[in-house]
Amino acid sequence: MKGKVIKEIVFILVMAMAFCTLTACGSSAGGDETDETDETVTVEVGEFSVPIYSSYKESESSVANSSNSLRMYENTLLGSVIAIDSTYARNSSLEGYAEYNKSVILESLDGADADISCENCSLGDMNECCYLTYTYKKAGNDITCCTYLIYSNGFVLSITETRSGNSEEEIKNNIKILAEKVKYIGDFMLPKEDQYPYTVTGDFASVSINEGLICDDASKVENGEATLESSDIISIRLRKADSFYRGAFSRLEIMLSSDQTMSASDKATESYEKRKSKDEFTNLTYDEFTYGKMFPGCPSDMDSITLYKISYSYIAEDMLEESIDIDVFYFEYNGNVYSITMGYIHGDEEVKSAFIDQMKNVTITK
Repeated sequence: MKGKVIKEIVFILVMAMAFCTLTACGSSAGGDETDETDETVTVEVGEFSVPIYSSYKESESSVANSSNSLRMYENTLLGSVIAIDSTYARNSSLEGYAEYNKSVILESLDGADADISCENCSLGDMNECCYLTYTYKKAGNDITCCTYLIYSNGFVLSITETRSGNSEEEIKNNIKILAEKVKYIGDFMLPKEDQYPYTVTGDFASVSINEGLICDDASKVENGEATLESSDIISIRLRKADSFYRGAFSRLEIMLSSDQTMSASDKATESYEKRKSKDEFTNLTYDEFTYGKMFPGCPSDMDSITLYKISYSYIAEDMLEESIDIDVFYFEYNGNVYSITMGYIHGDEEVKSAFIDQMKNVTITK
């Protein structure tokens, strides 16, 4: 079973489905169907603005939860609940996130062994969307669940409606009207493909970001440049990884040490000794070699700098079987101590190579 840390991203959706089952879905549907003539009001949910029918009332538990990223609305006349959830896609693509979403549903009590249908689509101004649906049984009754996933700038909005009976077409039409009017209102703008390469400049370094990667501390790219929000770390991630796990666990970080009283060698030794006594870390090694050997093509004045490397693996509780490999490099440049951390799923040489290649575009300026 997957652990709970990453799973919480989609757990809200599963919780909403359980709420639907316990409340509205137990009602008998009747009365007029909600359609495009029903008035809507616009609400903000996380990074998105979303319309909701005025005939749906926000549930008491949703109000009590006071979360800006999750809202649940009831229409007792129809026996329906609509859950709206905004979440960070953890650097995965829409396809990668949708596959993870499906896997969590299949692990849930109600969704086990469900035949989940999934198809890509576009909705209104949003071109990266998909529609998921499945039916499950609860207390001998059929329950239909339909979801639109809307992807924008690394965030995903899900609009999910659940009702009793085999009512897919009614539900799909109902939430499609809402989904087509969704707007992204977040501050972070994912770099477009034609904006590469772009440069990020911080207090201690500048980096030309390679295609396929992003600097997640730089919120917007303009005229080939983006300014870092953090002053002492440059964090580089995958752009739209094909797997949710790949996006979540792959990272490259360049950092100016907050403690300049210890040498790079001492920091590496301390890190090694600290992990040596802990069972959760495996494949622990300590090595020394030059910057240029590890990162070919680096600036010439850094080529002969000594790198002190600590490598280890750990099992992420959120994964099924794979472990995560971590490489940490400590070095000194112009009298300052720096560190470089690379993380990737065990055996993912493609991501490791992309990070190594990215390092030749790093210029330390302090």
